[in-house]
Formats: sequence, C-alpha cells, structure tokens
Amino acid sequence: MNRREDADAYRARLEHDVRQAMLHGAGGKAQGLTVADAGLLYMNRPGGLKSYDLWRLDQLNDVVGDYPVANAAEGWGRFKQVRCGGLAPATVARFRAVLQAALNYAAAVERFDAPKIGPADRVPKKRIRFLSRDQKPGCSAATLRTSGRSPRPCASRGCGSGKRCG
Repeated sequence: MNRREDADAYRARLEHDVRQAMLHGAGGKAQGLTVADAGLLYMNRPGGLKSYDLWRLDQLNDVVGDYPVANAAEGWGRFKQVRCGGLAPATVARFRAVLQAALNYAAAVERFDAPKIGPADRVPKKRIRFLSRDQKPGCSAATLRTSGRSPRPCASRGCGSGKRCG
C-alpha cells in the first residue's frame, strides 16, 4: 500500500472508533471486545506468558471466552461455579489474577477502563485450639491407655522442637 491508502485506512479506523464512542459511550470498546480477545492481546504482549499462566488463560477461555469484557465479572462468577469447585483458595485467586491481568492489559491497549473482578472468596483459617488445664490430665491418661507408654517424653520433645505447647 502507498502512503495515501495507509492514511485513508487510519482515518477510517479513527472515524469508526469515534463513532463507537459516541454511540456507546466509554463502555463501547468493552462491549465489543470479548474476554477471549483480551486473553489473546495479553498472550501476545511483549515478554509473553509463563506456561502455567497460559494454561490458566486457556481454562478461563473455555468457560468465559464468549463473554464481553464489560460483563467479565459475570463470567468470573460462572467460572467459579463451573471450574473452581474444590480448589484451594490460592488457586482460585491465581485464576482471578490472570483474568484481571488480561483485562487490564486489553484495557491499556484499547484505551478503555478495565472492569474490576471481585476478589476470590476468603476461606477462614482453622483455629488452633489448646487444651484447658482441666482437660490436660484426661488427655494424658487417654493417651497412656491407648499407646501403653507415657506421653510425657513426646510432649517434652515437641515443646523443645518449636511446636506449639499450651
């Protein structure tokens, strides 16, 4: 192509972008772009992706690739229902981080505001419960009956090795 054709193509694209912005407002580009498109932009970014993030992006694309970027939060909810059952909270958080990174990168390239994906559900940590002073003798007696030897040496060794002692 020559310079004139390049200029005409650029002008046509710019006019299209302006028309879309006028018709759909700030969310126009986010409506026209799918999560799969955002993932493709992110995948082809300079520096590329690590193999495990590429796998996560593929998993996300299988479930939410057809969702418009503007509805990515809806897609994330669907992904959690379909794919995240039984996964550790850290794994779900990593899926979320990859999706949010892809959306942020696409928003920077295409010049629109990236939608925010809600945080992954927090799982409460298990409480460590210590025996009360009243319960300790009963526990020691029960251990002695079942193991046939005194629990004292084990408890002493456990306290000296950095384990929690109540």
